Amino acid sequence: DNKGPHWLPAKQLDLGEEWDVPENEIRVGEPITRSLELSALGLTAEQLPDLNAPEIKGVNSYPDQPQNITKDTNDGVVGRKTRRIAFVPTQAGEFTIPAMEVFWWHTGKNQQQRVELPARSFSILAAEGVTSAPVEPENESLDKASEDQKSAVSPSTKIKTAGYWPWITLVMALLWLSTLALWFRERVS
Repeated sequence: DNKGPHWLPAKQLDLGEEWDVPENEIRVGEPITRSLELSALGLTAEQLPDLNAPEIKGVNSYPDQPQNITKDTNDGVVGRKTRRIAFVPTQAGEFTIPAMEVFWWHTGKNQQQRVELPARSFSILAAEGVTSAPVEPENESLDKASEDQKSAVSPSTKIKTAGYWPWITLVMALLWLSTLALWFRERVS
């Protein structure tokens, strides 16, 4: 859980993200991938909180296993935790990935600090040739906040195009269908 105060005594703590989103319109079933990185000077990777995927109505989340790296440097130990999360919308409409914040204790200033990534909203179109009901907003105040944050892009946010993810998804689906067909053929004969 990334909400609420954590006892993370560190000399420095940084939280960043990168996005892989389709170049044009985003449609139901197309993945949007968020890569998160949390690093701290003075903590090992295992001491950092998990970077979990939020539950979002109308969206399935597929997180990769977190990658933990700890290095000794001249300034002290540096821990880094990274995680990729694929978000696949199941309904047309608007959805928002909520803001993420991590509280920590700055040992140099002897005070609590907070790092935050802004919320991010996406407009999802129905899959080609399919119509579906739009996702209804759960909370009006969340919608207003997400509209304010749509235009603001954090300096720690980078947006990339979808790249290879749609192709990997297609290949995996075809392999799964082939396996299912072979299993069914063996079962029948």
